[in-house]
Amino acid sequence: MTFDTDDLPADLDPDLVPNSDDTRWRPLWPDVEYERFTLNRYNQSSYTTNTVVANDNASPTPATNMNSVAKQQAGFVACGKPVQRLTTMTQAQVDSYVNAVDFVPLGGTYHDVGMIWGTRMLSTDGIFSNDNAAWGGRGATNKVIVFLTDGDMSPSPYSYGLYGMEYYDGRVTDGDWASANDRQKQYHNARLLAECAKAQDMHIDVWTVSIAPSATAEMTQCATTSDQALFTTSGADLSAAFVRIAKQVARLRLSK
Repeated sequence: MTFDTDDLPADLDPDLVPNSDDTRWRPLWPDVEYERFTLNRYNQSSYTTNTVVANDNASPTPATNMNSVAKQQAGFVACGKPVQRLTTMTQAQVDSYVNAVDFVPLGGTYHDVGMIWGTRMLSTDGIFSNDNAAWGGRGATNKVIVFLTDGDMSPSPYSYGLYGMEYYDGRVTDGDWASANDRQKQYHNARLLAECAKAQDMHIDVWTVSIAPSATAEMTQCATTSDQALFTTSGADLSAAFVRIAKQVARLRLSK
């Protein structure tokens, strides 16, 4: 799967301001989007009461009285924390945002979704354009994305998220489930790299930081240069990586 950065689908176009039913987003509605029972699938009899949890898509395992929060944490519904709009923040404000009780991992890793929102927030033509317009009497704003990940792309066929429940809705794979999860990962990686290419077109400086023994091919390709695809398994090295990025960003600003 390949994409033309000059003609991206609506969900990958960071410059798009929705203006029609075809381009506007739809509400997340877990009460009506769930996997119905079949012989080889699991049953969510309702969104707020008794449910059966999948076990390798085969033998069902009972679960009792799972409320909506429990289901999100179990990975059934993946609705991210509201994004922090671009603004000047103190360290205390950053700490408060990232350490909030509602800022928790819900399972799965969607690199493409993170990159989509990063480019969307930095677009000078998109829905957040007023947040990053050039200051009066100054040149264009330097734009930087630091993409931090704890691992490899890991989408779920059965979680209800940005693209619906992918096994059934087929919005990413178009129903192509040969090799199931591996195929799904290929499609999401293609979308990630399309968005990374778009970031390059937008003159965004991209750094990737992987908490892993090495950077994946996708993380290396996504970074503006291979030297900007960093990786570490050490907390001290992670801090050093961010210091390196901060120094480079500061140097770029001074040079302007």
